[in-house]
Amino acid sequence: MEQEDFTNAATPTETNKEEKGNQAHPLNGSAMPGEAEDRALINRAYRKLLKSFKTPLNKEDRKAIRAAFEMAAEAHKKQRRKSGEPYITHPIAVARICVEEIGLGPTAAICALLHDVVEDTDITLKEIHERFGPRVSLIVDGLTKLDGLHDSESPQAENIGKVLRAMVSDVRVVLIKMADRLHNLRTIKSMAHHKQLKIAAETTSIYAPLAHRLGLYKIKSEFQDLCLKINHPEEYHEIADKLAQTRRAREHYIREFTKPIHAWLDEMGIPARITGRPKTIYSIRNKIKTKQVSFEDIYDLFAVRIVLDVPPDEERMACWQVYTFVTDYYKPIPERLKDWITSPKANGYESLHTTVVGPEGRYVEVQIRSERMDDIAERGFAAHWKYKGVAGLSKQKKDVFENWLNQVRETLENTGTGNAVEFLADFQSNLLTDDIHVFTPKGEMKILPEGATALDFAFSIHSDIGCTCQAVKVNNRLERIDYVLHSGDQVEVITNKKQKPKEDWLQFVVTSRAKTRIRTALKEEKRKQAEFGREILERKLNAFKCSVEDNADMLAKWYGYPNRLEFLSAIYLEQVDLKDLKKFRSDGVHLVEIEEKNIKPDAAEAVTDEATPAVRLKPGDKPQVIINGEPGSYYPYSFATCCNPVHGDAIFAYVTVSQGVKIHRTTCPNADHLLSNYGHRILGAGWGNVVKSNFLTTLVVTGIDSGPGVIKELTDKISGLGINIRSFSISGEGGYFEGRVGLVVANLDQLNVVIRELKSFDWVSQVIRES
Repeated sequence: MEQEDFTNAATPTETNKEEKGNQAHPLNGSAMPGEAEDRALINRAYRKLLKSFKTPLNKEDRKAIRAAFEMAAEAHKKQRRKSGEPYITHPIAVARICVEEIGLGPTAAICALLHDVVEDTDITLKEIHERFGPRVSLIVDGLTKLDGLHDSESPQAENIGKVLRAMVSDVRVVLIKMADRLHNLRTIKSMAHHKQLKIAAETTSIYAPLAHRLGLYKIKSEFQDLCLKINHPEEYHEIADKLAQTRRAREHYIREFTKPIHAWLDEMGIPARITGRPKTIYSIRNKIKTKQVSFEDIYDLFAVRIVLDVPPDEERMACWQVYTFVTDYYKPIPERLKDWITSPKANGYESLHTTVVGPEGRYVEVQIRSERMDDIAERGFAAHWKYKGVAGLSKQKKDVFENWLNQVRETLENTGTGNAVEFLADFQSNLLTDDIHVFTPKGEMKILPEGATALDFAFSIHSDIGCTCQAVKVNNRLERIDYVLHSGDQVEVITNKKQKPKEDWLQFVVTSRAKTRIRTALKEEKRKQAEFGREILERKLNAFKCSVEDNADMLAKWYGYPNRLEFLSAIYLEQVDLKDLKKFRSDGVHLVEIEEKNIKPDAAEAVTDEATPAVRLKPGDKPQVIINGEPGSYYPYSFATCCNPVHGDAIFAYVTVSQGVKIHRTTCPNADHLLSNYGHRILGAGWGNVVKSNFLTTLVVTGIDSGPGVIKELTDKISGLGINIRSFSISGEGGYFEGRVGLVVANLDQLNVVIRELKSFDWVSQVIRES
């Protein structure tokens, strides 16, 4: 039946053929050899999509999917991806990910097929509404990028904000966006490297945390691995190769480890499946970095998962039963027990985790869960709805995602139509972090994001309590209002009616609710101050016979204030020297600045600035940096001091507002923020043939403090390589030292030689480059 429907879908109507004339459609019966290959590729992709539905489609759904496919194929027929494939293969692949990997249904598949047609073709939302109805139209609109954002501070933030706002109406918007991003990352090789970096940064800062919050574990893990492959390809491939080399030994170990567990489960008659899997490359790299160990020294490279096929009302008891056997048979590490069955994670994740000492003294992480828990752990939000009506589940577990969506709605309401970058920052700090549970003195529980302070707690109870908060007691101890709370804390708020929000309170809070209330209160206070300031200015302007209304904006700009409100408020606070009004004269109802005969003092400075480019190149020198495919001498560029690029580093260019073009390392601490929020200002960059250049960089050397000779040995080793030491500082504690060495090097190869030579000392444990 599916094959028959596919054949119908693959053949456009006679009317379409007549309208296109001699234009070759990728699905037409007759075509040139290249077009025939395209047609076969598209047909195979579409057939795989239809086969990916686990339950049979009804007639209406089959018809709608076919219509969406025809519309998308026709709309994208002249477009190709960077890889050279017909563009329609992308929407088909996104639809397949939605169905096969996320578990969505026909409506999501239709929307995925159409997700780019409004943005990239002549088809309008009105046409989609008429053909597929309001729900599909709403979702496609949410997936369509906003137009006219060239003057926006951050078009990326504006577009992500639109997706998140649409998510509140229909969560499938963000799930389809996840599938879209996943397929783009899987096929990213053909894109320019600086664009790959931009997409990876955006994925790391927004999409991976969002996938985690929605419970899409597999997708989150793949996001992280693919982004690591883009940002740190050498480290990625090194770990991947080592995992491949140890695969056979790992599989043998897992078989031996799980034998007694299999035997016990069979004896108890508990249906279950056991799998062993290596940790993700991203998480292994994190362990190497945070624990400062080598790949070979990581004990828990893999986890064993025991999934029980039991009814929901029996799953908790069954999981603990299995846990009891595992920890009786193997020695457990008590502090590694994590019970997410009694208290599920904020994203609905439920499982029992423990680490035990297996054969050969190796640590093994064991995860115990039911089939229902496993489904939600892998597919998150999409799988959650399957269990809404299941008996035996607590209301807390059923409502976990509804509670989160309510938080999203509140954040959107609090943020309103403010700055898109601020909204994105609020969204990340409020909704993409884990939750903590704190209590009022009466035992009422409040859920706040991780990192929330006592002041956030006060605002979560009521705006008035937050605004008048003077002090707090946490667990009966008096604490500052910026005290960071932890799960289980009991908080009592002490108020004072004379207390008012202050500007620095914005630094004390992380929740959008608190930030919005504080900003509102500050604006209200500023308005009152501005009224008094207005009266003061009015008295001054009476001497000129001019009104405040006609001159306040001009004076605000002249004094350097962003708007009238700030200017008038500053007058009341006596921060404005109104004696400078003598530099003006009245011209009717307006004030006009009195012209000075002398040359403007800024003129000489302007000439000096213009004559001093950020990088000087001697005539005949080849460009040091290639920016956007052009010699760097065409741009006023300089090297960013936050990461100090060295010749040979992977780099990108960032166009600043007032300081020309800054060259950053792709591993710069600020790279993710710049690439994800200001992608429109990013330019590709690479190194040209450097005639002779010096670059400043800093190494951090740590090791065992073996006595007074440490400094001499380090400096002698560096000097022996012909490297100039610019600065050197060292400190020691508990038998260890940490030294910071500022070096002047010619390129990355020279720096790597220094690192390798310093590591050759037995007493040096680590040499890293400072970010």
